[in-house]
Amino acid sequence: MGGEVFEVNTDKQLLELLFLNRVDAIIGLENMIDAKNHGLPSSQRVLVEKIEPAVISTPYYLAFSNKYYSENPDIAWLIWNTIYLLKKNGELDSLYEKYADKDY
Repeated sequence: MGGEVFEVNTDKQLLELLFLNRVDAIIGLENMIDAKNHGLPSSQRVLVEKIEPAVISTPYYLAFSNKYYSENPDIAWLIWNTIYLLKKNGELDSLYEKYADKDY
């Protein structure tokens, strides 16, 4: 699309560039940026606008070792299903706020 691309090492750097008006937009992993955004003061949080559709969309994942999964398949599926339900009912957002890094 003709934009200049900068790579950074952390999501914190992405948000700092945005808040300092050094970039017009940022692209990051939704769950990581959302978690950081939830931890921001509301005066900064309102400056971040998520757009749709996503640049790239892939399902989330949580990996278990083959050994763990073979020994605990019921627990693995319970964890995956719980994450799905938290995301679906909106509780994941409140967890972001509770555990977000306040330093963004």
